[in-house]
Amino acid sequence: MILVYSKNKTPVYVGDTVFLSDGEEFKIKDILAPHKPSSTGRVVGRIKGASYDNEYFPSVIDAEWKDREDQGGD
Repeated sequence: MILVYSKNKTPVYVGDTVFLSDGEEFKIKDILAPHKPSSTGRVVGRIKGASYDNEYFPSVIDAEWKDREDQGGD
């Protein structure tokens, strides 16, 4: 299972900088895989200028899991 960007299906990597839907710059610090079939997992990172990390659903950075064995994969 791997987290990929929905538009181009390229892998999401720790260290990537993306823009959230509201235009804020977000640097990925960790990727947390789903822990059960109903989970989406999380993307952990920091908004530019912030002093703390945030956790978001992968959809917030327009990402999705590929080859999820617990849901049959895609």
